[in-house]
Amino acid sequence: MIQRIKWPLAGSLVALCLFSATAFSTRNVAYAAQPDMRPSVLLVDSSLGDESLFRLHWMGEDVEEVGAEGTMRLEISAHPAWWYEKEDASQAEAPATFFLYDSEQNPLTADQIVWALDQIYTSDFQSKVVIVSVGTTGLQVRRYVQDFADVKQSDRADVVGLMFMGTPHKGYSEIENFPTSGLWQYLTTAADLTVEEVQPGSAFLEDLNNKPFPGVVKSLGLRGTARDFGFGMSDGAGIEDDFSMPSTVTTQLAITGVRSTISQAIGLSDLWESASRGSSWAANRLDGRQVAQLSAIDSYVTSADSRAAFRDFYQARFSTLAPVTHISTVLTIDISGSMRRKIEGDVTMVDSAIFATSDFLSAVYARSGKPYAVPENVAVFTFNSDVEHITSGFDAQAIDSVQDIVARGNTDVGKALQVSLDALADAPRSAEKRIVLLSDGMPTVGMSAQEIIDGPVADAARQGVVVDTIAFGIDDQSDRDFLESIASATGGAMYDSEDTYDLRVNFLRSRFASLGHSYNEYDVDLSEEKTVDLGSIEEGASVLEMGIVSNGETLDITFLRDGEALESDQITIFEGSDGMLSAQLRSPEMGLYTLELSGNASRAHVLVVTQAELFYSEIQGSEAQDWSTVLVVIAAVVLIVLIASAYAHSTISKRRKIALNAPEERSGIASGNEAGELGDRT
Repeated sequence: MIQRIKWPLAGSLVALCLFSATAFSTRNVAYAAQPDMRPSVLLVDSSLGDESLFRLHWMGEDVEEVGAEGTMRLEISAHPAWWYEKEDASQAEAPATFFLYDSEQNPLTADQIVWALDQIYTSDFQSKVVIVSVGTTGLQVRRYVQDFADVKQSDRADVVGLMFMGTPHKGYSEIENFPTSGLWQYLTTAADLTVEEVQPGSAFLEDLNNKPFPGVVKSLGLRGTARDFGFGMSDGAGIEDDFSMPSTVTTQLAITGVRSTISQAIGLSDLWESASRGSSWAANRLDGRQVAQLSAIDSYVTSADSRAAFRDFYQARFSTLAPVTHISTVLTIDISGSMRRKIEGDVTMVDSAIFATSDFLSAVYARSGKPYAVPENVAVFTFNSDVEHITSGFDAQAIDSVQDIVARGNTDVGKALQVSLDALADAPRSAEKRIVLLSDGMPTVGMSAQEIIDGPVADAARQGVVVDTIAFGIDDQSDRDFLESIASATGGAMYDSEDTYDLRVNFLRSRFASLGHSYNEYDVDLSEEKTVDLGSIEEGASVLEMGIVSNGETLDITFLRDGEALESDQITIFEGSDGMLSAQLRSPEMGLYTLELSGNASRAHVLVVTQAELFYSEIQGSEAQDWSTVLVVIAAVVLIVLIASAYAHSTISKRRKIALNAPEERSGIASGNEAGELGDRT
């Protein structure tokens, strides 16, 4: 017997299903409050005829040309489709999105990619860039990023992320099986490469894959869906393994699968024709039907999956700011005659400055060479009426070099700032550039205070150089105001130091503030408390790093997670001068962390940074399930069932009504047949 379904209930069920589908298909993502702080995006065409597809599916509306050189074109979109096609993306402005292509489809080289990066650098947009490349063009991008090109990424530090769409990092494996196919020449010529260079094991690929890949550049690889096409061929060119970065490349890379081919602009049938007519068994495996099926799949450029994967990647990595790719610091130390004053017993102000400078260099050395550490360079200058370069580097030899500094002479702050600024001219252009200026007062020779503000300070602000100032032992408010004005004009901070302990803490404050990660600090009275609550570490943290300064001997430390002490082999500790140490906890597990301090000191200051490496789960593997699609299908099925049930109920009611109005037909053969038919339908 069929039960009557009430439409209000049916409507509620349908609405519930549709609401569930919508709820699961929309992720709540925190977007950048300051779009100009996020990296720009550079789309690099493959010169395979995808120009119009890129413009339609990625750039969208309001496209303008921002640069041209010969047949090369660089455009920008004010409303890029890759960002705004997702509903929740409208919560924030799109990052600046540029598109590089050759109007004549000439080969695209690493030099042309560098030209585009130069144009972006001179624009009003963020010079740090995430590059999206297709096919063999990705090898040209790698040429630049891995310092194989004439211009080197390490000299500029302007690429922070990459997305490779179908790049044959290990070469096209199918060249051996289908050597006569015209596809290989077509694909490689577009990226100014040869067929020989993209064969597995070529000297070009061996060099590329054995050279270090910068760990600060975060990467995403898109791999086309595997098909029964040339032994598991993917996207018409190579097998799945061709699109994996080799293990020798030390990079943070996620790989995800999408239902895509290289390009819809390529006529695959013509390019595979010679192979399909060959006499060998391997060539005969490839027939026209397989080519036609493959050609029907979306290209990487047209695929919504590609854009969705890139959105997830960008929002996970770059939604708040452009990562630090290089740090260049100049420590500029006042050694004028007034720095000879004794500040604690026989300790002079210049002695304190030597301690603090050594702490800074030790903190840099402690993280140098670590997998999570960005490249750094540090220079130390001293100044009175002249400026002297003491050392460059942060190893033991550099630390020894600052031990013999002597105070004498006048104070020329203007010259010191100008020389420090000039020293940063050779730093990578997209590096985080910082000057730490220690002084005990106003300038006594050279530029006046206002000339300094209008001259080197204004130049530093224009060049993006941050100047932190440390006021040491200053009693005059005007001196403090002067140092504060230098810092505020450049986006830096002014720290006030009264004694050696304060000075050492403030040097480390400036150091840790330059790391660009989540930052906390704790001042601990060891006579009352010897435990520091570091809070909760969430999933995705790659390192917990800290600097500790005490006013006595160097402290002993113990890390605890959820009340349990961690083994010492999980922690890296570097001891600097007496009373200072750096510690790193690599890949900390989730939990509540505390730090126990012990030793002969009454006071300690703990500075902590947590560095996170976050990918959304959707792009961590190639088999991520899109539950929104499943739920939409379920909702549709429920809706169909409800409509069918309602229709059946209506039909039965009508037939019953007819039967009741014609009692004479309920006997005899006709009546029996109809009753039987009705029963069958029921």
